[in-house]
Amino acid sequence: MFRNILVGVDGSPASDRALERAVELARDGHARLTLLTAVPKPPGFAAGMGDASAVAALVEGLDREALARLAEAVAAIPDELPVTTLVSRRPVCRALLERVSTGCHDLVVVGTRDHGRLRRWLSGSVSRAMIRRCEVPVLVVHDDRPQPTRRSVVRLTRRRPSSSMPAHERIRAA
Repeated sequence: MFRNILVGVDGSPASDRALERAVELARDGHARLTLLTAVPKPPGFAAGMGDASAVAALVEGLDREALARLAEAVAAIPDELPVTTLVSRRPVCRALLERVSTGCHDLVVVGTRDHGRLRRWLSGSVSRAMIRRCEVPVLVVHDDRPQPTRRSVVRLTRRRPSSSMPAHERIRAA
């Protein structure tokens, strides 16, 4: 089975479910767990720009949150399982892929939330990127909680189609 499982931890419900599944696999196969959380550098802060103390305070706050996330995750793991924790300054996907490239891990477990297509296109998806680029198997665990229904707003018009309208407008107006 698997000997060393790498788990992406971000504190989300999907990440919590991924950790639960990784713990089950580690317990069944007597594997080690490595929990990795990423704390990328804040975007938009180039060297020499902005107030250095404000940037330092922001980074310190992000570090505290990351350590708290890891501590909470470790607390949920049975004592008999060996656990290593890591914090990376890289973007999540890059951090996971770099860790896998060390050759220490034979499975990656990540959580995923069901985003709409537009949101996924704009923000990207760590799980999709890992599946495409990772050298070892990737287990993607979905957040099983029911998602709230989304409302759609449709504008209805009473305009009559005219021959001067573009074809797609004529279809909508009809």
